[in-house]
Amino acid sequence: MRRALVLLVLALAAAGGRAAAQTVVIGVGGQLTGEQGGRIRVPVYADLRGAPGRKLGSYTLRLQWNPAVLEWVSMNVGAFGQVIENPDSAYYGVLRVGGLSTAGVDGLFDLFAANFDILASQSTTLTLTVAEVVAAGSFADLTPLTTAISGTYCPALGRWGDLDGDGQANSRDALAILSAIVGLTIDSTFTLSLGDVDGDAQVNSRDALITLSHAVGLAVPGQRVLVYAPGACGTGGTTGITILPDTVDLAVGQEIRPILVGSAAGVPAGTSVNWTVANAEIAVVSAEGKLAGRSAGTTTLTAALGPGITASVPVIVRARRAVWHVDATRATLAAIQMGTAKYPFSTPQQAFTNSGSRPRAAA
Repeated sequence: MRRALVLLVLALAAAGGRAAAQTVVIGVGGQLTGEQGGRIRVPVYADLRGAPGRKLGSYTLRLQWNPAVLEWVSMNVGAFGQVIENPDSAYYGVLRVGGLSTAGVDGLFDLFAANFDILASQSTTLTLTVAEVVAAGSFADLTPLTTAISGTYCPALGRWGDLDGDGQANSRDALAILSAIVGLTIDSTFTLSLGDVDGDAQVNSRDALITLSHAVGLAVPGQRVLVYAPGACGTGGTTGITILPDTVDLAVGQEIRPILVGSAAGVPAGTSVNWTVANAEIAVVSAEGKLAGRSAGTTTLTAALGPGITASVPVIVRARRAVWHVDATRATLAAIQMGTAKYPFSTPQQAFTNSGSRPRAAA
């Protein structure tokens, strides 16, 4: 009997240990820095890598900030898909947000990004409070397993490579760097520390060469020219980015809006996305990121947040698609729907819209 009790206690302890090992993180990511009068993008991400086998099905949360510093403007969907916001109290610095996905999403991904105008040159904490987190499929309550991580907006010191604060990184800035390192006196209007464009904690001739290369239009991959330099409360880092979907597969005339997501805790804030297509005869993309197929062929879509901070995916455009895939359960509220097996439509009508004839729809 005693042995049975010991085994039962050990079994319960092991089960408790397994439960404790399950962790979910929902947090504010990105490099939250910018200048008064500008705009920042505040990504909120979910990380379920600590809860193997779990998929996020729904969430509700609350984001709070100082409304004298930041003014909420709009929302962008993330890889999770549809986002529903309640901005009734946004004037007072409170935003309530929810989202759901019947298929669920696992791993590390952005839930959404909130866009703010910067009203004042001071820092503010963006406090994240999680109200509810539910798993897809099992409908298990993941809230007790969830840790919320808040973020801090920090005014920028300037932009890397722009030593004189004129909004450009050009030959004047490169000359100031080179003059300083050979012992010449430079004007006090130049901030020499902003010359560290390669992020090696030094300002030297390499930084001057990178800045000058940027000024004449040469590629400088991996450098942070004109990316915001955060103040004392900022992270100082930049984040890799990826595009969803990893391959765009369209028919001629079909349109989608790809999503830019961070490979870690969200995309860097404070910089606008520049979308380009290598071959405009195959596909075109608008300034807002809406991609459309023009003629059959293959090309490449690239999104850039600054020199060295880019992501690209292949684009396939087909003259016509004989079979469109429709799966309401998987596709409802999904961020990307192309009618392919991996990214099906939620209704047959979407297939009819994207084809001159009525193609066969695969369930």
